[in-house]
Amino acid sequence: MPVETIRSGRAIAWIWTAVALTAFPGLSDIATAQESMPDFARAVGRAHGVDAWNGVAAVSAAMTVRFGDKEAFSGRMITEPSMGRTRLDRRDGSMVLWDGREAWVSPAAAEFPAARFFALTLPYFLALPMKLEDPGVHLADAGTILLSATDRRPAVRLSFDPGTGDAPDDWYLLTRDPSTGRLDTVVYIVTYWSGPDSGKAETNAITYSDYRDIEGVFVPHRWTFRDWSRDTGLSEASTGLATLSDVTCLSQLRLDQFKRPSDGRIDPHPRGR
Repeated sequence: MPVETIRSGRAIAWIWTAVALTAFPGLSDIATAQESMPDFARAVGRAHGVDAWNGVAAVSAAMTVRFGDKEAFSGRMITEPSMGRTRLDRRDGSMVLWDGREAWVSPAAAEFPAARFFALTLPYFLALPMKLEDPGVHLADAGTILLSATDRRPAVRLSFDPGTGDAPDDWYLLTRDPSTGRLDTVVYIVTYWSGPDSGKAETNAITYSDYRDIEGVFVPHRWTFRDWSRDTGLSEASTGLATLSDVTCLSQLRLDQFKRPSDGRIDPHPRGR
């Protein structure tokens, strides 16, 4: 898929990171106001099986991501629980490996637009409920946000210390399913390419569904991407869809799973981070 397609309009909706939003004024009767942010983080982690997640060597899943009639990714994702190392294997045989410092595309001649971004973003969307207590992460009560005409939800704002990760200017709004306590909607913008003040960021959302218990880890197997507006909430029409299958918790890793490829090239950060 060409780089200009990834960067344009709806296609950027699938790409990950955060949300520059403010609370609705005058809405102060908020459930999360009665819950400290450390309590929120721990509750979300427990609802998703954080102890089981942290007890495995890695999580592996087959994954397909589509936007409109375009297939953005199809293959297998594997990530360590900490996201210290991640890997995306495409069905065409190419791959991108994040080794903790650099993103390596293999084979070196393969076209893999935004490889570094993909290698960090897709695993982070999966791991997000388990990452709320990470160093450099800040949670704050964000008031109530509109999801639909009949659904206003308490939200928590996630932001980062300067220098944290590849896009520290990103931030997110998180809402929970009141019946399960699991994340159900994440609203976000993308600052990876252009920075927070470029005026190019679009506001989008992921709705997580089809949660399944995989050895004690509750994994959403369906991620629906939509536009989002503070005034109207989620768009009725979706902009994209990611589906997971064959999700596996690995008790140990093969020696080659996160080995730096011999025939590889570094995919650098577009803003030289």
